[in-house]
Amino acid sequence: MNELPQEQFHDWAICELFGHQREIGFVTTRYFGTACLFQVDVPELPERDYILDEPQWIGGEVLDVGAKVRKKAVPARSRLLGPGAIYALNPCTKEAAFLAMEKSTAREIVKLEAPAPAKKRRALPAETSA
Repeated sequence: MNELPQEQFHDWAICELFGHQREIGFVTTRYFGTACLFQVDVPELPERDYILDEPQWIGGEVLDVGAKVRKKAVPARSRLLGPGAIYALNPCTKEAAFLAMEKSTAREIVKLEAPAPAKKRRALPAETSA
């Protein structure tokens, strides 16, 4: 009996899992006997400073646009997934994977500096009439 060669996945991807979970990283196919698993290698996200482009709740306060904050580092890790746990495997570029990781990975955020408070806005007419 002629067996077809097994296809292998070897690329960056966003894996959507049952249970409302996601894994983002470099995905490779792994065979253990007759069992097939997908290994997702999630790279380290280094610590970095950035400026808020929208208000955010950080450390028990709302920080305005322009506040400088630091996202703490997240170590690299790997996870083996069974095909039955995956309902979508979305191949993407390395850049798209890093952008998705940056937006979806929970990281500790520390306030470094906040801009001076803006002038208090004038009340609108509807707010002053009672």
